[in-house]
Amino acid sequence: MTAEAGELGSVVPSLKAVMQAQCEACSNMLYQSSCFNHSSERSDSRLHYLHLRQVMESYLLDLCHDDVFAWLKAQHRSFTLALAGVLEDMQELTMEDMGINEKFRCDCSAAIERLEIIDTYRTPLEKVQCLRETTDLLTAAVEEHLETSERDLSGVELSTDDVLDLLLWVIVRSYPTSAHLLTHLTYIQRYHFVNSNTTILGYTLANFQVAVNWLLSRATEGVVMGADGMARTDDDGAAAAGA
Repeated sequence: MTAEAGELGSVVPSLKAVMQAQCEACSNMLYQSSCFNHSSERSDSRLHYLHLRQVMESYLLDLCHDDVFAWLKAQHRSFTLALAGVLEDMQELTMEDMGINEKFRCDCSAAIERLEIIDTYRTPLEKVQCLRETTDLLTAAVEEHLETSERDLSGVELSTDDVLDLLLWVIVRSYPTSAHLLTHLTYIQRYHFVNSNTTILGYTLANFQVAVNWLLSRATEGVVMGADGMARTDDDGAAAAGA
């Protein structure tokens, strides 16, 4: 595959469809082979198959990562530049400036450091797990802050809006890595074939999408919302259709 030559965009019916079909075909072949002894329990058998599909997905995407990710970065270049401008402008803001609840203002460096290494991961599963770990570290930092605070903060709980406010802070402080966050989210959404929409990973991905969409809304009026809930610039629309 040659991302620079634009060959990935000409794959028919789409790169995602072809890769997903290959992943399913290989998984089915292995599942039906004599390599595995299947449990008589239907639920165990189904879980076994899903695990096998996840292994095949990660193997395939690890092999193809460099070309696919470079292609996606090229698709999202205009968005990345716009988002980078917003993030750079927000570098001097404090938690107070960003409207973060005073009760939850704490040291989020562990979460920031985790998000900053998302570029080191190659598979969609690894990347979404990095986002989940970022959120977990963020929540842990707030909980520790509440527990050690000299003020009486018993009974105080994080709301969904509070989590999003803190997530925005982490994204801002993770710049310049976070300028490419839409590319990472698109990579996960398109090529993580094992459905995680109803899991905690799906919830994590949705929170990051909301945060990125909010930041993008500050960047440019040339932003459209896709049917998948992802923000993209007008220039990205045509390219995304063939992904």
